[in-house]
Amino acid sequence: TTVVIEDLEAKTTYLWSVRANCTVDRVTAWSTQATFETPEVANDSVLAAPVITAEASNDTVYVSWEAVKGAVGYNLYHQNKLLDSFVDTVVAIQVIQAGEYCFTVTAFNENEEESEQSNVACATVVVPEGLEVPEAPVLTAKVEGNYVVLSWEPVESATYYVIYFGDKLLGNHNETTLKLELPEPGTYCFKVAAGNLAGVSELSNEACVTYGDGVAENETTFNIYPNPVKDE
Repeated sequence: TTVVIEDLEAKTTYLWSVRANCTVDRVTAWSTQATFETPEVANDSVLAAPVITAEASNDTVYVSWEAVKGAVGYNLYHQNKLLDSFVDTVVAIQVIQAGEYCFTVTAFNENEEESEQSNVACATVVVPEGLEVPEAPVLTAKVEGNYVVLSWEPVESATYYVIYFGDKLLGNHNETTLKLELPEPGTYCFKVAAGNLAGVSELSNEACVTYGDGVAENETTFNIYPNPVKDE
């Protein structure tokens, strides 16, 4: 005779004994007691940490890892800051400066539960032979309605441009024109530098515009696209 008992607790010792029920009023004595310990069951909801590698090619770092069981996506970190989430297990990150770049990755499941951090994987982007720091751009600025339009000629070997409002860094830009909304009347002055893997140029000439009566009363903030990844 066989009896199947389900839903037992993991890693628990159970004591068993049986007796026969012969009639309504007659039962046998209990059998010798037996023991059984259930095994420890792995928690499948805990995701394993990815094991990652990184390698550089020109201005791009490729980070890759094997798929993690139970994961629906992955978080990529640079200097402990979350860059983005991905479904694929290979990510290409374009960088703007030569140097060493280090990354970690976590896996997450459909409940947004995150694994431990992966190992740290680093790759070094080098300056191509013969590449030199670009020349400084020549900047012009003009007012169009309540916008200022900044423009400059493309600089040889430049892959991005760094925009300044006064002495304040606004961010990086990939084009040779930039249109910014002017929040209030005032005089606004800008400078631009050109950059590539070899470094960043000297600042351009300062280009200024006056909007309205030229009197600005509040601190001015401009927003342009976020900077690409870079080691600081």
